[in-house]
Amino acid sequence: MRRKFRQARVWLVDDRQANRNKFYENHRQSFDVRRFEHPEAVKKALDSGEAPHALLCDIYFYDDESEREQSNPTWIERGKN
Repeated sequence: MRRKFRQARVWLVDDRQANRNKFYENHRQSFDVRRFEHPEAVKKALDSGEAPHALLCDIYFYDDESEREQSNPTWIERGKN
């Protein structure tokens, strides 16, 4: 009898779409990745009883989208050096 492998659930909270998309593309083969743009959305999911195996969260969130994209390079870009 063959057992079906269940991927670990990984949630990413990041207000930058480029970071969320890149992480998803890099890890979707290995993990069940769910992406959140705002901390409030992940809190709502947690409050509903859902839970990830791992929760990754950015620490800087910007209300102004133009300010968000003009700030420091994305963490994905920094990891290339």
